[in-house]
Amino acid sequence: MPGSNTHITQIAQALVAKHAAVMVGAGFSRNADKKYSTNREFLDWKKLSDLFYDKLYEDGAGPGKMYASSLGLAEQVERLMGRPVLEEILHQAVPDEDYIPSELFRKLMELPWRDVFTTNYDTLLERTADQITKRRYNVVVCKEDLAGSNDASRIVKLHGSFPSSRPFIITEEDYRTYPEKFAPMVNTVQQAFLENVFCMIGFSGEDPNFIKWTGWIRDHLSKSSAQKLYMITVSHLPEAQRTLFIERNIIAVDLEEIWPDCDISERLAHFFDYLREYVWKNEEKERWIIEDLDRNSSSPNYQERTEKLRKIRESYPGWVFLPSDKKAQASMLLGCMNQWMGFDQIPWKDQIDYIFEYVKLCDIVDHPILLNDAEKFQSIIESDTTDAAEEIKKQEIRLHLMRTYRENGCWEKTEKYQRTIPDGPLDYVQRQFYKAECCRIALFRFNGPNLRAELADWEIAAGDVYWPLIKAYLLAAAGMSEEADKLLTANLRMIRRPLMRDAKNAFLVSMEESNVSLVNYVRQSKRWDSTKEKIEQSTNQADISWGETNKYYTSQMKEEFKTIKEEELYYSFNLTQTYTTHFGSNQNSVLTALEYWRFLEKTGHAFCIGNVTMRDGLDGSVKRLGLYYPYWAMVQTLLAGKEETVDLLSSRKLLAGFTAEEADEEVQTYINLLQAIAHEASNANKILRKNIFDQAAVVLPMLLARYVCKCSEAMLDKTIDVLLEICINGEYHKFRKLKELMNAVVNACGKKKQSACFEKFLQFPIAQDKFSGYVNPCQFCRVPDQKLKLKRDTYKKLMYRIEQELQSSDPDRKRSAVNFQFVLCYQIEIDEKDMRRLLKQLEDDAEYSVLYTLTKDKKYAEKIAENVFASLTLQGKTGMFPHAQDVNRMLDIADVVDFTWDNASKWFLKLIQSMDKVIKKEKRRFEDEEEIRGYVKVTLVILASIYYHHEPMPSEEIKKEIEKFLELVATDYENMIPLRILTGGLWGEHEYAEDKLEQDLWKCGAIGISLIENMIYILRHSRDELKKDPYMMTCVEKIENIFGYRLMDVSGEKEMNLIDLFCSLRRKDYLKKSALPFLNMKLMQLIDETAPCIDDAESCVREKILMRTRSCALAAALQGLETQVPAVEEWRRIGVDENEFVEVRNVKW
Repeated sequence: MPGSNTHITQIAQALVAKHAAVMVGAGFSRNADKKYSTNREFLDWKKLSDLFYDKLYEDGAGPGKMYASSLGLAEQVERLMGRPVLEEILHQAVPDEDYIPSELFRKLMELPWRDVFTTNYDTLLERTADQITKRRYNVVVCKEDLAGSNDASRIVKLHGSFPSSRPFIITEEDYRTYPEKFAPMVNTVQQAFLENVFCMIGFSGEDPNFIKWTGWIRDHLSKSSAQKLYMITVSHLPEAQRTLFIERNIIAVDLEEIWPDCDISERLAHFFDYLREYVWKNEEKERWIIEDLDRNSSSPNYQERTEKLRKIRESYPGWVFLPSDKKAQASMLLGCMNQWMGFDQIPWKDQIDYIFEYVKLCDIVDHPILLNDAEKFQSIIESDTTDAAEEIKKQEIRLHLMRTYRENGCWEKTEKYQRTIPDGPLDYVQRQFYKAECCRIALFRFNGPNLRAELADWEIAAGDVYWPLIKAYLLAAAGMSEEADKLLTANLRMIRRPLMRDAKNAFLVSMEESNVSLVNYVRQSKRWDSTKEKIEQSTNQADISWGETNKYYTSQMKEEFKTIKEEELYYSFNLTQTYTTHFGSNQNSVLTALEYWRFLEKTGHAFCIGNVTMRDGLDGSVKRLGLYYPYWAMVQTLLAGKEETVDLLSSRKLLAGFTAEEADEEVQTYINLLQAIAHEASNANKILRKNIFDQAAVVLPMLLARYVCKCSEAMLDKTIDVLLEICINGEYHKFRKLKELMNAVVNACGKKKQSACFEKFLQFPIAQDKFSGYVNPCQFCRVPDQKLKLKRDTYKKLMYRIEQELQSSDPDRKRSAVNFQFVLCYQIEIDEKDMRRLLKQLEDDAEYSVLYTLTKDKKYAEKIAENVFASLTLQGKTGMFPHAQDVNRMLDIADVVDFTWDNASKWFLKLIQSMDKVIKKEKRRFEDEEEIRGYVKVTLVILASIYYHHEPMPSEEIKKEIEKFLELVATDYENMIPLRILTGGLWGEHEYAEDKLEQDLWKCGAIGISLIENMIYILRHSRDELKKDPYMMTCVEKIENIFGYRLMDVSGEKEMNLIDLFCSLRRKDYLKKSALPFLNMKLMQLIDETAPCIDDAESCVREKILMRTRSCALAAALQGLETQVPAVEEWRRIGVDENEFVEVRNVKW
């Protein structure tokens, strides 16, 4: 192309900057290809006028065509013949269905136009857009389509569209009223004209559309305010018309002047080809080419590598965050960089140069510096302090090491750099990096005063648009959302001014994307109803998108992941051992998670800002990084405030590998955070979260609750003291899930320590708190072997506090005080007067289970039984099964309540009715199976009570009722062994025990085993009599023998229930010597089998810990026997091992 014409180049430059729009006129449609042989063609305005004229003056008596106006003729046709006739003429003039888009259409539409406007009625542009894969267009055919259409380039049909998008703008009246009736369309064109270089193609100087649209633009916009408007002509313009265009700020681009020897189609093709070539070359310049390093890992040339890394860094386009399509290249490069063979043999200066380029590139691609590499870099940069020329590079390395140590929670090293870095030289960017890191250090440690102080002291130069983004997030995190909003709004204006001139600037494009996303989050976080906040949108349509990059990461985080941590041992030259951490077969997935967190941090984002969350990638990233970056993962979990993530961060599987010392370190970290957050979290609004402290207060108690099950007694004492301080200061209202924490702390203490700490527990507030879940820790204490006797003053103060709560006007506080008294009855000695008052209160509240426990009065046992029977009666009406607690309480009163065959009859009638309803359900849930089990337990209690009291044989009628119930149970329930044992004894029919019992014992499952254990528990009080009962002892012996054999070859719930059963047998003194060899072998086997492994699933680890606890309990029960069980001593050592879970350590020996 001749170089004299610069206008086409200016259009091309605007296309590169994504600030070029085009309006396509009727003349361009004449370049379409015919679908088949046809005489019809697209008519120009002159021929269209002829059609109108001929229709009006078919008799030839018209005034003549020479000066007739096309629009005026159209107006006359409509007035005389109607709109349908006018539209029929338009369809004749525009044979849309007879033509298909040509190659010229494709060349036009493949260019990166911001918008494509057209006054044409045909659908050639839309059909072309359908064939293009690299660009997307939204089609706008009416003003209603404009809403939400600007997420892509648009094809805007200004004058209607075939076949039926009316009106078709054609008459003088249509044009006169268009600016008013179609104001949104006119405004859209005017806005595009203001913001873009505007091209018109397919128009002639006399074209009514060209005249009208340029006139409307001229009428509403001053000459100085408009961008350039280019009129693309395919043939020479008369000089007079060219001059008129210049006066109207229209630049004619004469394609015939540039390509005189070509026909019209060729001129347009050359024009489009030039634009396309120019755009492609400039986009190529924006591509970041990552040059591969040498892969000779045995003896790499570090000087060459340093030079390549420098070129890669200097050629970086400047994106704030790396586009997702560059990730693969960056990963390959980093794979080469992470080979350090021979590095310690090169000169010190070369080491510094290489490390400098390495950390800079890691920063660009969001790649972490691994902790073992950080240690290596630290020793190198501190080994020579004399070379001042290298100090700036060393400072850069120190800054990145400070960040690495902060991410890993290595606070001693982090604080060292925080103190010493300011002593050295820092350029402006390094000073900003340092200030941001100081703020993040305060944030990671939830140090509110330090965070606010660092933010107040942070000064950013005018014109800097990156660091305001980072500061704004940190302001929002600290609860200063208004300040953050103002800063981001001003920053967005600063970004957009140069972006209007340079829309392809990689740094500005990515800055706008990040700023827009963050300001929207901040605005929505400021109020509960976020719909009232203004939502910003990016002005660019560049390839880089914050939202798309975030989606890329979240999709990666949702993929399946299995944790594997590998350490490689090798010996250094000085024969010292060194371990290098790898991320196993999941290395890429772990690194992607790290890059994701770096991406969020670099763009000023987090998983939660106030009440606005974006947690899609949270669980997947915590799952990947919890093992390798535990502190950072903990911070992310706290900042997100998501309860479900706690299981990923502090699972039993993870804790199984902790020693007590390591658990103590974690607990100390958490109680420090608990104190910090107690001071900083707001208590004004319990729903709207204002800052990171409010967010962390949601899940921090849950995290601490997990770790106390592995810590030492000394650390438990510290935890209790901190909780007491927080509660006495009234700061517990700021937290959530405190009930879970209190329960965990008390359970971790064990029965003996609970008694020792009970007076301290009494100092906690009495009233429960629904929002925080706070419950006084005394509520979770187990019943002691001996009640505690308080000092008189302590007792009086306690009763006074209770009385104050009882006088409260708040019914919840009053109820808390009543419940608290119930708990105290089990724990401490109560004065006679206070006990009478309490018993009356319990009577009024019908708390018969508590009353029976306190008094052992038979009448309360009977009340418990009455309540269960009443529930059975109601169950037939309401479908509600008796409360499980009441049913289990029945097991304790079997020897107290006087069941007889007569009063048992009414029970069995109700049991039959209730059981029948459950049995007949087509689909039964877990709750239904539990209901059936409850009915069997009630039956066991009734039959055992009658067995206790040696009732005579029942009548045949009652016997039939019982047999009917047993038949119902038998149709569904896996095992009726205990019922058959009891009825056999009651009927005096021993055939079952003699013929069928052994067979059923071999077959029965976990539920059957549990029910047999329930039977043994119920019969515990008649132990001496049972030993004189040959029938019952025969049954017990068979249970022991067969279950002893089965114990060697079962697992899961069956195994647990068998262990519980043998514990019951030992405690009831039913255990025979013959069972001991089996128990010894099983206990020895369980030592290893119950030890959690790294490959275990979380559910498996939890099951192992339960089994380990029960095994330890069985071993403890077996101690003191005349026949020694060697496994007992092994389990004793396990039970006192401080590194075991507290459930195991708290087994009483």
